Amino acid sequence: MLGTLIRLPERELANDMSHLMDEFFADFRKQPLAPQIEVHDADKHYEIVAEIPGIKESDVLVEVGRDFVKIAGEKHAEKREENDGRTYTERSFGKFKRTIKLRSEIDRDSATATFERGLLRIHLPKTVSHELRQVPVKASTP
Repeated sequence: MLGTLIRLPERELANDMSHLMDEFFADFRKQPLAPQIEVHDADKHYEIVAEIPGIKESDVLVEVGRDFVKIAGEKHAEKREENDGRTYTERSFGKFKRTIKLRSEIDRDSATATFERGLLRIHLPKTVSHELRQVPVKASTP
């Protein structure tokens, strides 16, 4: 005999409140340096553009998997001004990491990335293995 599912209003209220709090605080958990990213899906390649101002090329890491790209970086900048015997120092530090899942497999060996004036451009050719292949069905032997 199957049991009857009983919904408790208290549990539903607790779940709703938990979901509401997660949504409310989601912006506070975001990485402050997470770059704005555009992904262009063309017929034979992906083109990804990430805005990463204030970071040097040597502080950016791009890793390419079978169907994803990871972009990571670290910013460490210091600005110092001296006026009338007073010193003003501003420091900016932080890390970011983004993983972009792609709908097609990519040719990792042909991937390229360039970085100029705060823009990271990643070119990812798609693999050609999307064609269907017929598999012959054989009778099994007992």
